[in-house]
Amino acid sequence: MAGGPRWWRRRGEGLLGAGLAALLCALHVQAACRDTTVMQELLKEGFHRDLLVRAELGVGEDAGRCAVAARTRLPPGIYVDPYELMSLQQQNLTKAVLTPDVIDVEAPEYLATDLLVLLYMKPDPRCSRCFRATLPVHGRYHRPAEESEEVLVVLKSPEVLICCCDSEILVTCSFEEGGITAGNPEIGNWVACWQSVGSLLKWKLPVQAKLVAPVSGTA
Repeated sequence: MAGGPRWWRRRGEGLLGAGLAALLCALHVQAACRDTTVMQELLKEGFHRDLLVRAELGVGEDAGRCAVAARTRLPPGIYVDPYELMSLQQQNLTKAVLTPDVIDVEAPEYLATDLLVLLYMKPDPRCSRCFRATLPVHGRYHRPAEESEEVLVVLKSPEVLICCCDSEILVTCSFEEGGITAGNPEIGNWVACWQSVGSLLKWKLPVQAKLVAPVSGTA
């Protein structure tokens, strides 16, 4: 039969359509990554604060076809309470993945490790191409200091991950188990498109003064 069996032609058309869709998604991501900016800010005061992350994509009207996440590495002096995070996620107030997912919230800074956080960002209603997310963070106890009553904890600027598609964004850009993860973010259609070389965020935490024993001697 001229042109081959119908099922073969349909299969070829399906593969061609899938390939074209993937190409369009890739081009959309490239456009979104262009001139993307990100900023972070600590809200509230004391040991218990909210980390606010904002991202502005390099596209305008098409930003609604993109899903955005931020990947940040918290130093040992800062932690996220997994039980608090679980409660917020059940209320649909935030969505994040922690690595490792088992965290000792009582450990001091010098016995803790870095924490990798993947934070899903929601569209900002005040800006058509902007996304934002907040995450409760807590300061750890540090060793007593000799010359200062404060210690400086530095947070590097987060990395922006983008997934853009013309349709079925909730399926294509899955953030659930089996989709994007904190340790391996470039799964499926998610792409790391921007990484800051500056924009450090500094958090001053109070510490106890180190007691110095008096030196006694005889004349």
